[in-house]
Order: sequence, then structure tokens, then C-alpha cells
Amino acid sequence: MLVLKRDLGEAIVLDGEIFLSVFKSEGKEGRCSIALDAPNQVKIFRGELYPEGSPQWKKCQWMRAKALK
Repeated sequence: MLVLKRDLGEAIVLDGEIFLSVFKSEGKEGRCSIALDAPNQVKIFRGELYPEGSPQWKKCQWMRAKALK
């Protein structure tokens, strides 16, 4: 897992065509809004929407645990 720090408005580019940017930060609450721009064929889901126990759900749980340490 790669962890990067970004300031508001700074972007991360994946594979030259998927852009992620910190859109808004809510300070001490540890929440932020992420802006995503990707081609139409790229499916984007929130991790908690995957069925419990699925490989995607397990990966999201692992990442959450790492982030909360």
C-alpha cells in the first residue's frame, strides 16, 4: 500500500487517466472529500458497499485498520 500526503486541490494520477484530488478537509474529524475523475468504463464504488466477506470488502477492512492505527 502506498500512502501519500496531499494538500487541498493537489492531485494523484493513476495510469495517466484517473485523477484523485483532495476536495475538502474537515480538520480534526479526520474526514475529507475526494474528487474523482475517470473514464466512463472505470467503475467506482465505496468500499463499504461490497458484500461482507468479499475480497474487495476484506481489502477495504484491512486498509481501514491500517489507517486507524
